[in-house]
Amino acid sequence: MTGLFRPSLRGLAILLLTVAGLLALAACSDEPELIGTDMEGQQAPPFTLLDHRGDVVRLSDFQGQAVALTFIFTNCPDVCPLIVNRMRLAYESLPEDVQENVALLAITVDPERDTPEVMREYSETRGVADIPTWHALTADRESLEPLWEAYFVAPGEPIPADPEVVAAIEEGEHDPEEFLDEQEQADASGEDHDHGTEPDAEEDGTAYWLAHTDVIYFIDTNGDTQALLRGDYSEEDLAHNLRILAP
Repeated sequence: MTGLFRPSLRGLAILLLTVAGLLALAACSDEPELIGTDMEGQQAPPFTLLDHRGDVVRLSDFQGQAVALTFIFTNCPDVCPLIVNRMRLAYESLPEDVQENVALLAITVDPERDTPEVMREYSETRGVADIPTWHALTADRESLEPLWEAYFVAPGEPIPADPEVVAAIEEGEHDPEEFLDEQEQADASGEDHDHGTEPDAEEDGTAYWLAHTDVIYFIDTNGDTQALLRGDYSEEDLAHNLRILAP
């Protein structure tokens, strides 16, 4: 019989491989993507620090886990409590088998005040002390400064704190969300809500804050940074990234 197409076994094999390849590409395109800035798998700068339990902690300890790494200070009135709270909520939303493969790390930018004891009290206040893979980390300034630089974090100069907000924090009545809203409104209206940058704010014992960079790095199981979140993100975003990176 003429006019009929009779593919050879070789041609059929090529056709099947081509179809399989196209299906694989289609499947890959449906894979969830990380939220935030793509860090292209750069190796995360290593460190050895003390955590809020007084234990020595190295970044290499978390090989094989998904890591969310941020920078905070315990006297922070706004962004830091929100970051820690979102990390807690993200962790709690994960299935138990994923939680076991996730580490939450927070490095201080205020080492003079944030001793391991202070970091422990802060972790207890923020409801994260009982998370087994939560580590609030500190060291001396000499050790931390090159680490801040490596992670592109600028702690900033000490700023004298608002006494009313300090009192509210001490009384447990401070709402960081409300405080941020007030700051944003002042920015929009052109009002001056800065309390100055007097260089002796640290030295004279005055309560002070630091205007530092708010970041969360997401580090994969090989110790490589894959994504960076800054500013307006939710606990759902954090959980999404940790779920993708966890083994």
